[in-house]
Amino acid sequence: MTDDLQKQINKQTQEIKVLTKKLARSEANRAQSEKVKDDTDVLYNSVIKDLEATKEALADKNIMLEQLAGKLSKYLSPQVYKSIFEGSQDISLETSRKKLTVFFFGYQGFHSYN
Repeated sequence: MTDDLQKQINKQTQEIKVLTKKLARSEANRAQSEKVKDDTDVLYNSVIKDLEATKEALADKNIMLEQLAGKLSKYLSPQVYKSIFEGSQDISLETSRKKLTVFFFGYQGFHSYN
């Protein structure tokens, strides 16, 4: 009977060793998971802070563009202004050379430089 009892003790001792190793791995995994979670939280908070800063900068730029558009509207016809700011017409700054003929004429006696 003591032989059977010794076998049971050995078997339970072996099971305890296996469970102890599993517990140690589980604790290591838990610690690693907590570190990953903390790192993720730091990254998330950083992204949120950057997003808020970007939103504020975008709002400032929108205000500036609205003010600029208002100033520009004073110098453009309503039709041109509308076509530019509604996006119905593509605007690009280009230069090109063209021939131009200028003809000066005057009526005799109308201007003093005739």
